[in-house]
Amino acid sequence: MNEIGITRRKKILRELAIKYAYEASKDVNNERRERARRINECNEDRPIVWIEEIPWNQINVNNELTLLCKDSFAREMEDYFRKQLFRWKYFQADSILEPVFTVHKSFSNSGYGLEAKENIRKIDKTNNIVSHEYIDVLKTEEDIEKLKAPVIIRDEEADKRNLETANEILNGIMKVHLGGISYIYHAP
Repeated sequence: MNEIGITRRKKILRELAIKYAYEASKDVNNERRERARRINECNEDRPIVWIEEIPWNQINVNNELTLLCKDSFAREMEDYFRKQLFRWKYFQADSILEPVFTVHKSFSNSGYGLEAKENIRKIDKTNNIVSHEYIDVLKTEEDIEKLKAPVIIRDEEADKRNLETANEILNGIMKVHLGGISYIYHAP
């Protein structure tokens, strides 16, 4: 990537990160974080409300979700900040903005030995949430023998590069740490 592209990428990401860090510094995040802890201890009267299954491809108001960065890691960062800021602006519910950016570990997965097969009526390439109709791939005893435990291999060099990149971009705005993939709330 040329120097102009790097400078533009850094400017875009830093501007988004500054907005995110400002919102993450608000006291409401601490209040919601404490409520989540009380829920986990069974000491809260009301449940937490999170809105998670979001049709991002259908709600791009004023191009607030349109990605401008070109390289994949910068796009992941930009996508994260844009979606979190969009959610904060339009439908917070009890969401929590953490004052840290998590670089998710890089890995490869060998798979289970069989691939899912589907009858696909309509594919929406802009949305990862679609209905599925699966075809049975375990029809015979031989098919069952194809199943295997997946082999997961970490890419520590990619993790190192991504951490360095994120730290260089977010320097002075927020902390960066390496973390796994999480589908439920946990405090960093």
